[in-house]
Amino acid sequence: MAAARNNVSASEANVARLSELRGFKMVRAPFAGVITLRNVDVGTLITAANTLMFRIAQTNVLRTFLNVPQTEAGAVRVGQAAHISVPDLPGRQLPAR
Repeated sequence: MAAARNNVSASEANVARLSELRGFKMVRAPFAGVITLRNVDVGTLITAANTLMFRIAQTNVLRTFLNVPQTEAGAVRVGQAAHISVPDLPGRQLPAR
């Protein structure tokens, strides 16, 4: 009876191990986006040396950084509305926050 219980325990441990291994088959991105670079092919063994598998562009948010003159810095507040003009889109101002 004890041997049968040990066999059942060993089989359950093996099933748990295989279930964990199946989890490594799926790669999930931390955000939605478009894959712009793929460094691996399907079926390629990934090791610690192959750290860059994909490059993903996040397309729903655009972050811009701009310089504000020191004399105007006091007028800028977090969350303040702004408009961005892009040379490639003449006559169009994009709302920003």
